[in-house]
Amino acid sequence: MADIPLESLTVRDGELALLSHAQHPPVAFLHTPEVRIVGKSNRVELEGGLVSFLFALNAVPDDAWVELFGAERAGSVARIQGAQADIHCTAAELEDAFAKRVDAMANTNRRDAESRVRLTVRVSDQDHATRATDELTMERMRLLRDQFDHLEL
Repeated sequence: MADIPLESLTVRDGELALLSHAQHPPVAFLHTPEVRIVGKSNRVELEGGLVSFLFALNAVPDDAWVELFGAERAGSVARIQGAQADIHCTAAELEDAFAKRVDAMANTNRRDAESRVRLTVRVSDQDHATRATDELTMERMRLLRDQFDHLEL
């Protein structure tokens, strides 16, 4: 996922939001709910005895979640495509592969929530600092205006 500059983010009602000059108000950012498998979709036989087992997810995860999941699966063939998980394995390996993917999703959900909290704190701190700077600037402008207004000619 491309790094989003902190200046492009804000916190609204405790949630991250992406500031956009074209859109008002800010749009939700990194709002993937806990992702879980909610159903079986399909199975497709592949070459070499492998089978692609497709499972429905409760939500379409954002890019950050998918990136974290990619790190969790460490070399196994399991992909997230939209609201679907695709696990490649032999039929004999399905139960073990499925259990590992469920664990990987739980770990990804936990890591995603933790990283979102860390980022929310950073953005909130930045918002406070920006507001404080803006207030100082406004106060300085007010004092200069008052000084100028009260200058006797």
